[in-house]
Amino acid sequence: MVTFRPDISYATAREKAAKQSAVLSFAGHFGTAFLSATALYTAWSLNNSLSLRRNDGNRPGVQLEFLPSSPRALNGD
Repeated sequence: MVTFRPDISYATAREKAAKQSAVLSFAGHFGTAFLSATALYTAWSLNNSLSLRRNDGNRPGVQLEFLPSSPRALNGD
Protein backbone atom coordinates (compact mmCIF):
# COMPACT_ATOMS: atom_id res chain seq x y z
CA MET A 1 0.00 0.00 0.00
CA VAL A 2 1.33 3.44 -0.94
CA THR A 3 0.92 6.24 1.50
CA PHE A 4 1.16 9.97 0.86
CA ARG A 5 4.32 11.45 2.25
CA PRO A 6 4.29 15.25 2.05
CA ASP A 7 7.93 15.51 3.11
CA ILE A 8 9.02 13.93 -0.20
CA SER A 9 7.08 16.38 -2.35
CA TYR A 10 8.24 19.28 -0.17
CA ALA A 11 11.85 18.18 -0.57
CA THR A 12 11.41 17.92 -4.33
CA ALA A 13 9.82 21.36 -4.51
CA ARG A 14 12.59 22.78 -2.37
CA GLU A 15 15.25 21.28 -4.66
CA LYS A 16 13.50 22.65 -7.72
CA ALA A 17 13.25 26.10 -6.14
CA ALA A 18 16.93 26.03 -5.19
CA LYS A 19 17.93 25.01 -8.72
CA GLN A 20 15.70 27.69 -10.24
CA SER A 21 17.17 30.29 -7.90
CA ALA A 22 20.70 29.29 -8.89
CA VAL A 23 19.85 29.47 -12.60
CA LEU A 24 18.24 32.90 -12.23
CA SER A 25 21.16 34.15 -10.18
CA PHE A 26 23.62 32.98 -12.84
CA ALA A 27 21.51 34.55 -15.59
CA GLY A 28 21.42 37.83 -13.69
CA HIS A 29 25.18 37.88 -13.17
CA PHE A 30 25.84 36.88 -16.77
CA GLY A 31 23.42 39.52 -18.07
CA THR A 32 25.01 42.23 -15.94
CA ALA A 33 28.49 41.27 -17.12
CA PHE A 34 27.33 41.16 -20.75
CA LEU A 35 25.68 44.59 -20.55
CA SER A 36 28.74 46.06 -18.84
CA ALA A 37 31.08 44.65 -21.48
CA THR A 38 28.80 45.91 -24.25
CA ALA A 39 28.66 49.39 -22.73
CA LEU A 40 32.44 49.52 -22.31
CA TYR A 41 33.01 48.35 -25.87
CA THR A 42 30.52 50.91 -27.20
CA ALA A 43 32.18 53.72 -25.25
CA TRP A 44 35.63 52.63 -26.44
CA SER A 45 34.47 52.33 -30.04
CA LEU A 46 32.78 55.73 -30.02
CA ASN A 47 35.82 57.31 -28.42
CA ASN A 48 38.06 55.90 -31.14
CA SER A 49 35.77 56.81 -34.02
CA LEU A 50 34.97 60.33 -32.81
CA SER A 51 38.43 61.35 -31.65
CA LEU A 52 39.61 62.53 -35.11
CA ARG A 53 43.27 62.57 -34.12
CA ARG A 54 45.94 64.31 -36.17
CA ASN A 55 49.33 62.80 -36.88
CA ASP A 56 50.88 64.62 -33.93
CA GLY A 57 48.31 63.17 -31.54
CA ASN A 58 46.36 66.36 -30.88
CA ARG A 59 42.66 66.45 -31.44
CA PRO A 60 41.47 69.14 -33.81
CA GLY A 61 38.81 71.51 -32.62
CA VAL A 62 35.61 70.05 -34.00
CA GLN A 63 32.85 72.62 -34.31
CA LEU A 64 29.31 71.50 -34.87
CA GLU A 65 27.18 74.44 -35.90
CA PHE A 66 23.55 73.53 -36.19
CA LEU A 67 22.30 77.09 -35.86
CA PRO A 68 23.77 80.18 -37.50
CA SER A 69 25.83 82.36 -35.22
CA SER A 70 23.89 85.52 -36.11
CA PRO A 71 20.46 86.36 -37.52
CA ARG A 72 22.13 88.01 -40.51
CA ALA A 73 23.50 84.64 -41.56
CA LEU A 74 19.95 83.52 -42.26
CA ASN A 75 19.60 86.19 -44.95
CA GLY A 76 22.87 85.26 -46.59
CA ASP A 77 24.60 88.51 -45.58
